[in-house]
Amino acid sequence: MRHYRHNLDPHTIKIETDNCLVIVKDKLQDKLGRNVTSVQIIPDKYVGSNKVIRIGGKENIRCVTLKKKNR
Repeated sequence: MRHYRHNLDPHTIKIETDNCLVIVKDKLQDKLGRNVTSVQIIPDKYVGSNKVIRIGGKENIRCVTLKKKNR
């Protein structure tokens, strides 16, 4: 079962699943002033739980606007 909830920050969304917590942060900027969206995946690790959860990729992904197309 999935639980979706929005944080008090309007640019942050938290998604809770059976295996992990996904945090999406939008409207960020890097030190060069480019727009950034961050996606972080945190696997559930409960003390005493017998679940083994592995991430099949990177835990933190950033999408950066490098340039805009001229139309």
